[in-house]
Amino acid sequence: MITHDEHEDLGEADPHLWLDPQRMQTVVERTAKVLEAQLPEHAGEIDANEQRLLKTLNALDTQIAQALAPYKGRNFLIFHPSFGYFADRYSLAQHAIEVSGREPTPREMATLVTRAKDENIGTIFVSGQFSQTAAKRIASSLDAEVAVLDPLAEDYLENLKRATEALKAGFERTDSQ
Repeated sequence: MITHDEHEDLGEADPHLWLDPQRMQTVVERTAKVLEAQLPEHAGEIDANEQRLLKTLNALDTQIAQALAPYKGRNFLIFHPSFGYFADRYSLAQHAIEVSGREPTPREMATLVTRAKDENIGTIFVSGQFSQTAAKRIASSLDAEVAVLDPLAEDYLENLKRATEALKAGFERTDSQ
């Protein structure tokens, strides 16, 4: 399994920074500055919207941090390595099935199954944009569930809440076995 940091070390930059609500606050601030410069007649409205969104993101960050605090240091297995920033933010460890954009070889699959058993992983996460074949094979080898974490869902705030609940459910499933 390859962690988020190992992907970064391999030169495979993770573009999914929006999945960390704290990083999104920086994006919002920078975007607002550009918009205010381009549309000075709307600066007051832009600033008000910026402040409202920053407050919402900060509250969501706090909510997620509290919800995932009991699972600090836990590992989760995901097909496509899209939740690395999210995992880093909340002290979790994302391990990817996919390596450099391809499904694992049979040997890599066997290694993944062994590590997942050793780490007591009971849920394999996938996103709807990718094949679920490898994830389902690993899940059946582990008697694990397959659940969706979608990095591209339309409703950003609701998506991060759903991701939090899905991860919690995955950890709780493992804890109850």
